[in-house]
Amino acid sequence: MARDVKTARRVLEVFEYFAERQTPATLMEVARALGYPQSSASVLLRALVELGYLDYDRGRRLYAPNVRLSLVGNWVHTSNVNGDSLYRLMERLRAATGETVILGLEHGAHVQYGFILDAEHYAVRWHVKIGTSRPMVHAALGQILLAHKPVGKQRLIVTRLNAESPAHLRVDSTAFEQKLKNIRRDGYAVSDSVLTPEAVVFAMMLPKTMRGVVSAPSAVGVGGPVGRLKAHQDEILELMRRTIAEAAGIPAGGDRAPATRVPFRDDKRKSGD
Repeated sequence: MARDVKTARRVLEVFEYFAERQTPATLMEVARALGYPQSSASVLLRALVELGYLDYDRGRRLYAPNVRLSLVGNWVHTSNVNGDSLYRLMERLRAATGETVILGLEHGAHVQYGFILDAEHYAVRWHVKIGTSRPMVHAALGQILLAHKPVGKQRLIVTRLNAESPAHLRVDSTAFEQKLKNIRRDGYAVSDSVLTPEAVVFAMMLPKTMRGVVSAPSAVGVGGPVGRLKAHQDEILELMRRTIAEAAGIPAGGDRAPATRVPFRDDKRKSGD
């Protein structure tokens, strides 16, 4: 069983590696990036070629995902209301903010970054990898997921994470419980510089209707350098609310500007300011 789980994990890591890289790769590049022995990586990649999920260019010795792999997950993207997939929602948020957009999925006491669209245009950007896992108590995406759980489950998760964490990463249970109440009331979570220095993430829950076939509770976040995003926190949060509401078919109300308007972006973005 343990060997089967290890093999399954490595298969998914290969897929996530190509999703992030978005170009073909050699055997050595895959092995080095994922920390696999060359022999193990070779067996795994050849198996995926034989199963029809990867193509292999013998002349250039390059591996790359093929159309079959793309089609396997395509139905997930098209299964949401109004035909507005999670991917398109994330694209809209990235286009509007220019910043990194992350899909967070509940994974035990942690939140896993299930899909990521990296920031565009900025010279200074915040980069995280698909598949990254963070303790719920410290990641904005985890906090928003945790805030929507019953209090009893919240306490169990906080107790577990405190037991597993070094002293400097433990949270005060009473204060944190109040923080979760505030997050649920406000509808968003903010985490900055706790696990990643000088980075901030704004996170909001995705409505059940937006999850489609994704069974785990999920959330979406916009992240980037603290200095750039914190100054425009209110604008980004309002944009996120309206974009999520529009994608889910939920009336946002009011006469404010549509979610595609970006009052805080300017020509300085190319310099990283």
